[in-house]
Amino acid sequence: MVTEGVAPDQVTFIGVFSACSHIGLVDCCLKLFKCMTEVYAIDPLVEHYACMVDLLSRAGRLDEAFEMVRRMKMKPNAGIWGTLLGACRIYQNIKLGKIAAEKLLELEPGKTSHYTLLSNMHAEAGRWDEVEKVRVSMEGSGAEKQPRCSWIELRDQIHTFLSDDPKKSRTSEIGFTLRTLSAQMRNTCHISGSEALALHSL
Repeated sequence: MVTEGVAPDQVTFIGVFSACSHIGLVDCCLKLFKCMTEVYAIDPLVEHYACMVDLLSRAGRLDEAFEMVRRMKMKPNAGIWGTLLGACRIYQNIKLGKIAAEKLLELEPGKTSHYTLLSNMHAEAGRWDEVEKVRVSMEGSGAEKQPRCSWIELRDQIHTFLSDDPKKSRTSEIGFTLRTLSAQMRNTCHISGSEALALHSL
């Protein structure tokens, strides 16, 4: 684009940053971020910051990712804090993980997945007292675990099933269909016993 005299815009840089993030061109992307602001005078959007945080997080450069979040000119959204929290679990950075989790819970207090991720981090580090604190905190917040949902189409009609309401399909034609599919999968795909049992339990 530069060679052809076409000036890149905000959308151009989002695409370039995303590509750099997925192939690990960290230093190149940091230079481009600086170029965007200093050469092209483009103010970063939250999407640009999200790409940069994802880039640094994937590379394990969590302190730099956190500093990027701190320097944002706007309030970080849940997606950015979630990216950082996920990376903190992978790289076992509990200190930053707690900060990211706290920020996430401020933005989305009723979402149990944030509590679960933080609890798992503590459990993997053997910090069982902290696991209990997270559990108590979740119960005190009033957050409720959302039931998992599956669906199947039968005779041009969609039927849904919630994990906490398994009665619907046990004796119905749908239940018979699912059990038949389970048997066929065992015979042709060699799925594991637990996978087959999960289907059969419907």
